[in-house]
Amino acid sequence: MTAFTVWKFETPDGAEQAVDALEGAERDHLIKIMDHAVISWPAGASKPRMKHGRDEAWHDTLLQADNIYRPMIAALAQGIDELGPDDPARNRLVVSRAFMQFILEELHGINDRWAAHRRELGEG
Repeated sequence: MTAFTVWKFETPDGAEQAVDALEGAERDHLIKIMDHAVISWPAGASKPRMKHGRDEAWHDTLLQADNIYRPMIAALAQGIDELGPDDPARNRLVVSRAFMQFILEELHGINDRWAAHRRELGEG
């Protein structure tokens, strides 16, 4: 499920307080924040200021690969089960499912290698 929300606050630090509260709820495993940004326009400033909350949103998306590939793999498996063994479409589905499983395993491996690399860099 995807959601996009915009909140307006009456105080200059309202957005930061909301971020703190939401991040606390995430630490308690009550919610999962995929990405966020705080846009503020300080009094007297000529333009607004934006602070992006997740510098690694792409990485978080990669971690969600199961949510993307598992439903496709399940749908392919269902199609395979419904087709006869001699149906040429069945073989295409078998190959497609194998490809999706391969991609999913590779993405998990990439994530593991990236985490190890970040530790080597002293960032993780």
